[in-house]
Amino acid sequence: MAIRRHLLIAAQSERDKIAPAIASTPFMPLEDAGPWCWTLASAFSESHENLRDMALKANAPFLLFTTFDGDGWHVSANGCDCNVTEATHVFEKDWAEGNKGAIKRVGNLVALITSVATATDAKALEETLSGRAVTNAESDSDLGDLPRVLHVLGAVGIVDIPQDASARRLRPNQPARTLTLLKGHENRARSVISGVSIPVEFAGDLAALALYCDPDAILSLIADGAGLPKINLDIPCKISVKDEAIYVEADGGIGLKANVIRRAAEQLALAAGVEELTIVSGRSRGGKDVGWHRYAGRVVKGQWSIEEATPAVDGAQLRAALDLIAQHRTTNPIACESESEATAVVKRCEKSLYLEPKQTPKQKGASLTTHKDARFYVIMEIFRIRFAKTWDASAAQKAEESEQRKWDRLEETLLRAAEAFGLRNAK
Repeated sequence: MAIRRHLLIAAQSERDKIAPAIASTPFMPLEDAGPWCWTLASAFSESHENLRDMALKANAPFLLFTTFDGDGWHVSANGCDCNVTEATHVFEKDWAEGNKGAIKRVGNLVALITSVATATDAKALEETLSGRAVTNAESDSDLGDLPRVLHVLGAVGIVDIPQDASARRLRPNQPARTLTLLKGHENRARSVISGVSIPVEFAGDLAALALYCDPDAILSLIADGAGLPKINLDIPCKISVKDEAIYVEADGGIGLKANVIRRAAEQLALAAGVEELTIVSGRSRGGKDVGWHRYAGRVVKGQWSIEEATPAVDGAQLRAALDLIAQHRTTNPIACESESEATAVVKRCEKSLYLEPKQTPKQKGASLTTHKDARFYVIMEIFRIRFAKTWDASAAQKAEESEQRKWDRLEETLLRAAEAFGLRNAK
């Protein structure tokens, strides 16, 4: 099968109904595959919708698959009750293990397909559609999991499953990105910490610390132990389970990554089986390794003791940074060390890439008040001022300032254009 193909399958008992209904379509003559009859057509010769409508004239159950560009496939199912249901299966989205949206979509696909293939092993089909039964060769192929879906349905012989040496694919069920981060930390300096601990549910504070140094760093939370809970998040992330450990990998915008780690930590805090936690991040910016952070330690009675830290840092400094970051969970005015620090923070927030003008904090002496959605970023500016000698965020700040200048220039260009066309009064 090529990248874009229509595949129609129906029970052999329905052959005499299906054949005349599709006789005038680009479909090839029907062939047999186990308990099914099947046929192919190019997706460039006719649309999925037109072929579906022609097949419906048979008044017989069928499944019509249409593949697209190696990214997934669309399916129409005319069930035994002759009601048509449809779904689109996108590999990257539906293979995201632990994601609530993916779990729901896969469940809907299983119900849709088994409405026609009633004798199918629903569990085996779910294992395939969720990506857990898919090998590296399959995930790299144009058809993804479709050949294995057909085999689960008993339609053997239409297309072979690609074979490779790996029993399972690396993405997303094994933490390939986390393993790469850990390897990158092997020769980096670290310090032994004592006397610094936080509740497991607040582990996201250390993710915030890493992101304050480099918002573009990728992050992973690793939980080791026996009887770990299943993590379910309805936001983009990758969750893996390997060797009695859970790996939660976050990428994307700074707010999304912080939210992923925070919510995963809150779910882990509800379980008694967590024995050790690690937060690891990494990415080089402008030749500086500002994004490489690692914090690890044992968990006892819900408290995470940070016993190792990269970059190397004094325990008292780490404690002070965590106390500052913890203020994002409260609604109280944010406490600065001095009035001059508060003033400097306001000036930075006025030019922040992450804040709208209306979100600039209000200063009263050494304290700041701001909207709850802005607290995370206001505290970031305090952190960067107060701990500049401990954690270097200068490369990230320069990149943000450059990005802000681009937006300012774009805004100025648009305003001038509006004035030129009389859409805005000239100053």
